[in-house]
Amino acid sequence: MATQESIPVFVSAEEKARIEKLAQAAGLSTSEYLRSLVLPKPGKAAIWALFDHFILSANRTCDHIDETVAFVEASNRRMAEKEAKRHWSSP
Repeated sequence: MATQESIPVFVSAEEKARIEKLAQAAGLSTSEYLRSLVLPKPGKAAIWALFDHFILSANRTCDHIDETVAFVEASNRRMAEKEAKRHWSSP
């Protein structure tokens, strides 16, 4: 058996959880899953790795959209509060 080496990769806790979930869904260890993404084998494995990468990117995009919507909603609430104060404080 060839000696194995490690490559430290820094990810957030959320990213780690997503990667582990995707690896589990694929029936692979985290290491096997990550290798399948960066060293895909020709054929179906490459297509599935690409699909998994697409899902990860789509989930990240959804998270960013949710964050943006929450920011806009909070901004709208602040603006409404300021407008209400201005309305009640004017003679």
